[in-house]
Amino acid sequence: MSIQSGYFRRFIELGWSFGTQPNIGMGVIENIRLIVPSLIEQNLIINYLDEQTQLINTSIQKEQLRIEKLKEYRQSLISDVVTGKIKVTDYE
Repeated sequence: MSIQSGYFRRFIELGWSFGTQPNIGMGVIENIRLIVPSLIEQNLIINYLDEQTQLINTSIQKEQLRIEKLKEYRQSLISDVVTGKIKVTDYE
């Protein structure tokens, strides 16, 4: 991110005034120059992030469904053991 760069930080530090607390005046702020991608590049970034977010969301939904199915299977297994449909023996 350009506002986290060393260049940006040095620019701000050179412009602030010192007193009891560092202060940045409006003149410094209005002269700050930021590098911003073109609208085309911004849109490409947005589209990429949207695609990746959708893939992540799909993965999360699949895992949540898998967890729910495992919980149902676990409950069914417990029920079958408790009702005697499945016998549990000690193999030691």
